[in-house]
Amino acid sequence: MLEKIKTTMNDFLNQRVSSVLAILLLMVLSFAVALFSLSAGKRAVADFPRIEMRNSIGK
Repeated sequence: MLEKIKTTMNDFLNQRVSSVLAILLLMVLSFAVALFSLSAGKRAVADFPRIEMRNSIGK
């Protein structure tokens, strides 16, 4: 009986740890994606006036 409880506890802990790790991984991935999109957005905004200038000079 004690063995069964021990194995059940171990299984529960393993499931819990793996789910926590999966959640952490998802959080890290979403954070990286957010940072990447922010930097890409900043780059696009920074390029915008230069593109406008080029268009007006070309006319």
